[in-house]
Amino acid sequence: MSKSDKVKDKRTKEELLNELNEAKDLLMRTAAEFDNYKKRTQREAERIGLDARAAFAKQLLPVVDNLERAEQNSGAELEDYKKGIDITTKQFFEILKNLGLEEIDAKGKPFDPNFHYAVSQVESEGADPETVAEVFQKGYKMSDTVIRPAMVAVVKAE
Repeated sequence: MSKSDKVKDKRTKEELLNELNEAKDLLMRTAAEFDNYKKRTQREAERIGLDARAAFAKQLLPVVDNLERAEQNSGAELEDYKKGIDITTKQFFEILKNLGLEEIDAKGKPFDPNFHYAVSQVESEGADPETVAEVFQKGYKMSDTVIRPAMVAVVKAE
């Protein structure tokens, strides 16, 4: 630092304390604004989650209506009940499909622990080892996210 710089930087202790207090005040206001931002962001995320759940529930209401109608129709024949259940099940899966839910194709496919949950191994002549022989419970995914892996039996490796 040259002599001229020392002369230029001759601030009083009071001036330096004022600058320090201003910097502290700015820091405190910035921290408060950031805290408010975090709270606002969290409230918005919660609202978005609630809106998504509400939209999903709204899409399911026609299925609920059909199930309640079936429950109230005590005089219907068994075949009519079966037909109504079939229609309601198709309606339900159509809603899930429109939301992006896809069934994981498993039977006869190579076993993949990312999509399949093996609960047993079986011997099967003519089937390739390490392939899915049987599906006990269907698996589902949305985009690249597995919602539930398929519960399967896998052909034993020889």
